[in-house]
Amino acid sequence: MVENKELYSFLVKNEGFYMNQYESEIYKEEKWICIKRLNEGLYTFIITNENEEDINIKEAKDFLNKLNEPYILNVLVLTKGGYIEGIDKNVSRVIYNPYSDSILKVDNGAINIANIIKYLNDISKEKGEKSKLRFLKEYPVTSLIIIVNVVVFLITAIVSKSILDIDPRVLLTFGAKQGYLIRSGEVYRLLTAAFLHGGIMHLVVNMYSLYAVGCIVEKVYGYKKYIGIYIFSAITSSYLSYKLDPLTISVGASGAIFGVLGAVLVFAFKEKDRLNKGFMGNIVSVIILNLFIGMTNSNIDNFGHIGGFIGGFIISLLLYKKDKRSKSI
Repeated sequence: MVENKELYSFLVKNEGFYMNQYESEIYKEEKWICIKRLNEGLYTFIITNENEEDINIKEAKDFLNKLNEPYILNVLVLTKGGYIEGIDKNVSRVIYNPYSDSILKVDNGAINIANIIKYLNDISKEKGEKSKLRFLKEYPVTSLIIIVNVVVFLITAIVSKSILDIDPRVLLTFGAKQGYLIRSGEVYRLLTAAFLHGGIMHLVVNMYSLYAVGCIVEKVYGYKKYIGIYIFSAITSSYLSYKLDPLTISVGASGAIFGVLGAVLVFAFKEKDRLNKGFMGNIVSVIILNLFIGMTNSNIDNFGHIGGFIGGFIISLLLYKKDKRSKSI
């Protein structure tokens, strides 16, 4: 979606326009008009939403008439769809839906504006794609863990025929934590449970949390240690839950994510002299808040959270090596 400031900036920097303000008598606020001086007169441009189109065109023309120079007014009309053309037919319009990034109509006089919008959209999409590729390149482990969790969830959702609530029998089939099965020798469940989720919201919350803190740990510890921290935390999370609550079926990445939080806390403690004073306090607050939320919700595996945090904290103490280089996060 092209932002108004982005379009104005492009016109000023690349197309020879300048910006001018005028007072809106109706809205009692400053309005902007983009002006380019040509031999035959002024080539002008405003942006308006469809609900204010007629008023904004009238006020822009009132301002331009005071300049006593011939002009052409072009209007970018922002619409949500189902646009009904305004009263004034003597302006050139580009009808643009920013929500779908689609140009619905272009008058001949405004073709240049439409082409600029298309160009800026292409640039924006290209930047978005590059940003995604950059994230994959800079944080390959976090990206891979998220991808694996999403793929596994989609498979269980298909088998369960629901994305809102995955059938517990499906979760057991795919490796959920359950005490009796683990005692029977299926110890792999201590790890596989961390890649299963009970529903779409469960998945989204956990993956966003991993995105928020996983990148820090991957950057600080390096990808090899990060893998070790994540796997170890996932296992200690399931193990404590298995020992203290063996009858419950448990799934989710949150235990491993608590381990990642433990790793961030170790980093904050080791580097407290070089970090902002509030950083450690923020991390501790996040951990306490998440534990409190877990304690007040009967559907959350609190033993798993605690086990994951303890595991992540301990292994991070062993793996962390303080160096003389300044670490930035």
